[in-house]
Amino acid sequence: MRLQEPEYDPQIWFDLVVNEKPDKATAYPPATVIVGDSFVLALEAPELSKFFSAYSTDGDLVGTLLTERHRRNLDMGQTALVFMKRHPERWKHWVPKSIAEALANILQTIDAP
Repeated sequence: MRLQEPEYDPQIWFDLVVNEKPDKATAYPPATVIVGDSFVLALEAPELSKFFSAYSTDGDLVGTLLTERHRRNLDMGQTALVFMKRHPERWKHWVPKSIAEALANILQTIDAP
């Protein structure tokens, strides 16, 4: 679910930031999420390093899940289950195939909140 708001305009955004009483509105600027990895992590925890390298998501999905969490009063674990059951195409490539298959089988036995 996305808030209905005017399209992002950098000049209006600047005005919102610097003026105490701006007279126009605009959407928030697009958010960029950077997932970091390091050489030391890659050496000491290669599986975790591979996970971080494969991980990706977007603001729309996160916003939708957080909205549902709030609307349905879900805890974080329940919200994670909703995500994993509804969006296997998003997370299955984050983990090795054997783990993805095992998780998918386990998820079939758990009722979604």
